[in-house]
Amino acid sequence: MKICVIINRAVGGCVYYRQLEPHTDLHLYNKDFQVTFTDGIGSLSDKELLEYSIVQYHKGLVSLEQVKRCQSLGIKTIVDFDDYWMLPKSHGMYNQYYYELEIVDDRQKIKTDENGNLIKRQYSISDFLIDILRTFDYVTVTTEFLANLVRPYNKNIIIFENSIEETAPMWEIKETKYNKIRFGWIGGTMHWNDIQLLRGTPNRLDHDMKLKGKYEFRLFGYKRDSIFVNFANIFTDYGRSLNACKLFPNRPVLHNENQPSYAQYYNDLDVALVPLVDDKFNSSKSELKIVEAGFFHKPIIVSNVTPYKEIINDENALIVRKSKDWYRHIKFLINNPEKIQEYGENLYETVKERYSLKNVTKKRAEFYRSIVN
Repeated sequence: MKICVIINRAVGGCVYYRQLEPHTDLHLYNKDFQVTFTDGIGSLSDKELLEYSIVQYHKGLVSLEQVKRCQSLGIKTIVDFDDYWMLPKSHGMYNQYYYELEIVDDRQKIKTDENGNLIKRQYSISDFLIDILRTFDYVTVTTEFLANLVRPYNKNIIIFENSIEETAPMWEIKETKYNKIRFGWIGGTMHWNDIQLLRGTPNRLDHDMKLKGKYEFRLFGYKRDSIFVNFANIFTDYGRSLNACKLFPNRPVLHNENQPSYAQYYNDLDVALVPLVDDKFNSSKSELKIVEAGFFHKPIIVSNVTPYKEIINDENALIVRKSKDWYRHIKFLINNPEKIQEYGENLYETVKERYSLKNVTKKRAEFYRSIVN
C-alpha cells in the first residue's frame, strides 16, 4: 500500500508528531506500507496519483481542490486535527483567523472601513477548517475530547495519540548534575495566558529565606524581541529575582548532533512546569507536554485541567488545583528532593505504553488497512 503524506517542509511540532515521525515508523516497520512525503500533489498526473491508496494531510496545509480530485479517483483522504478550529480572543492568531489584515510600516494590522470599524473576514479561517472537516473521508485527532468536537462535522474519526519513539536520539536521557533544583518550562510563543498562571510564584519563593539558593527557574525557547520577554518577566518577577532564573535559546523540533532538538532540554531540568488555562481551546489540546516529561522520567507540576487531568493523579503528578499550589508544590520538592525521582518514575509508568510510538503505529496500520481493503 502506497501512502502520500503532504507536509510543510518547515517541520514544526504538528508535522513531526502528526505526520513525519508516525509515517516514517509505519514505513520502516510494516513491509506492506510505502510512504512518500511531499509538499503538494498538484504537479502529479492522475496516473501518478493513482499509485497511492491514501493521501494524508494535516489541517495546516490543505488544498480542498486537490482533496476532491483524489476522492474523484477513488483515493482515500485523511486529515489530521490536533487542536480546536475556533480560537479564543486571547490567542495570538485570533486576528489572523477572523479579520482582514494589511501590512502598514512593516507591521501587520487589522483593516478598517471608512468609519474606522474593524473589517471581519466574510470567510474566516475557522470556516475553512470546518469545510475541511466536512470534505475529507476521515479525520484523525489526538484525544477523545477533540473527537467529540469533530463529530458533528464528520463521524469518521479515529484517535491517534501524540506518541514518542524513546530510542530516537532526540529522546536520549543524559543525566546532568547541578547544585540546585531546576524548575523549567518548555514551549512556544502562544502560551502567554498560561505563563501568567505562574505570576507571583517567583516572588513568594524569593521571599522564603529557607529556600534561598536551593532552586532555579529555567525558561527554554527564549527569543529576544518576542513574547518570551514577557515570559521572562514572570519567571524573574519582573527583574527582582534575576539570580534565580536562567534563559535558554530556541531550538528546532528536528534533532541532529550540531543542532539538538528542543526535547533535549528536558535533560537540563529536574521538574517540568506545565501551566494551562482552563478553556475549550486548551481542553482540545493533547497531553503531549506531560508525555514528553514522562519519557524523560521527569516529575511535573501541572494545572488540573483537560487534557491533563484525564491521566494525572496524586501519585504521578503534583496537581495545581489552586493558584497557591504552584508555590506549595515547588517548595515541597525543594524540601523533599528524594520525591523528584519517585514522581518522575510514576509518570513514566503511566505514559510508557499508551504513548509509545510503536504501539500507536500498530493502531494506525490496522486503521489504514481497514479503509483500503
